[in-house]
Amino acid sequence: MKAILIGSRALKFLMGSRFTRTPKDWDLIGDYETVLFLMSRMEFVCCLPYPEGRKYAFKDAQGYVECVLPAPGSSGEAALDGISGEFGVVVRNRVVASPMNLEFQAEV
Repeated sequence: MKAILIGSRALKFLMGSRFTRTPKDWDLIGDYETVLFLMSRMEFVCCLPYPEGRKYAFKDAQGYVECVLPAPGSSGEAALDGISGEFGVVVRNRVVASPMNLEFQAEV
């Protein structure tokens, strides 16, 4: 299982208290195992076509998680291939933190 945190939560992770906006959801790029992991722990909302793959949305009592399953040959797939562990943080199309553990996502 591999996933990359993107969006406002990635910025919050990197900038800490300097990032003043409150993130409303979790945005990930993940592989098929990540999508199955989320499906086993959260309510499935929908799956939508996305320019570089498919976007899956999940929710539970604490919020939403959106996970893009990248298409073969896409930049998202290349980014997943670029992380050395199970979890990474991407800013400006570059992996800046890896590896980390995805287990905390189950508590979202």
